[in-house]
Amino acid sequence: VMNFFMWLSARTLWIAGVLLNMTLDYTLNLNNLLTRLPVVDIGWKVLRALANIVFIFVALWCGISITLGIGDNGKKAWGLLAQLVLVALFMNFSLFITKAVVDVSNVAALHFYSLIVEPGKEKDYDGGLSESFLYGLKLSTLYNTNDRKQSGLGADNIIPSAVATGGEGKTDLSFTNIILIGAFGSLFIIVTAWVFFAAAIMFIYRAITLMMLMILSPLAFVGLILPGASGMAHQWWSKLWSQAFFAPLYLALAYVGVKTIN
Repeated sequence: VMNFFMWLSARTLWIAGVLLNMTLDYTLNLNNLLTRLPVVDIGWKVLRALANIVFIFVALWCGISITLGIGDNGKKAWGLLAQLVLVALFMNFSLFITKAVVDVSNVAALHFYSLIVEPGKEKDYDGGLSESFLYGLKLSTLYNTNDRKQSGLGADNIIPSAVATGGEGKTDLSFTNIILIGAFGSLFIIVTAWVFFAAAIMFIYRAITLMMLMILSPLAFVGLILPGASGMAHQWWSKLWSQAFFAPLYLALAYVGVKTIN
């Protein structure tokens, strides 16, 4: 019974580890994903067209204000018109600017990822980051049938197997030890799987958020000149920086964690 629970926990951990490695591969190479999913380019072009329409109306209002001398004899309109030209220029390069920020963060993240993963295993979904953690955690020793002793978990720094197999010079595990090893071993494996699942979900959320920010990038630049919309523009920038550089920070800490437990 204990071996069944450990088997079920181990399969869950394997699924979580493979999902984490796949997620890292796809989200850290976001350009490849965007090539397969043109929704970002299509959505950005639609919103850029809408933003240009807004710029036309703002420019028209500036022209009327300058002609009629509205707002300090048109001085405010001249200032707004200068901002409009500058923002319109950057707005048409908004997707390039956003992708540049994301690419810089992904390159930094891939650098730390290459330090964690063994060379040549970056595309191995059975290896990757999850395997590096598993080597340090030594979860496989839960099934180690060597050097089993009646003294239990602390014997020779080896965690015995939940399956008691006879052998010369070895003592079968007691019923209590089997229960303890199976129960706490399964719990430890499930906790590790939960951490892998959580990391995978965070990277998936990051990729989706960055794609949405790319699509909305024209509106973020338009918001810099529209009254009352500057707050939303600043929120867009804040979200971009936080989500973009979450990956390198996470993998930098993961690198420290892997080196520590190993």
